[in-house]
Amino acid sequence: MALAHDLQVIADPARLRILSLIASHSPRPSSVTELVDRLGLSQSTVSHHLRTLVDAGLLVREQSGTWGLYRARGARLRELARLIAPGDLADPGDPIHG
Repeated sequence: MALAHDLQVIADPARLRILSLIASHSPRPSSVTELVDRLGLSQSTVSHHLRTLVDAGLLVREQSGTWGLYRARGARLRELARLIAPGDLADPGDPIHG
């Protein structure tokens, strides 16, 4: 894993918020429409950020009919958290750590 690249991806405040919202809904997937409503950003902006997070391997995209649904890749986020803060600093009740 390229830690510097992952940190660059989540350094964007909108992407970090998207990642946080999706992880907090885990294991239920989130739709673009749902995220647009929650964030107050345009659909194209949210879609761009989602694509970046998927390309970085932090989210996974699933197709459900005509809907694209997004889930956090819990194992990948746990690995990123471990690299950032070695040791057990994570809250075990947090959706990405459970």
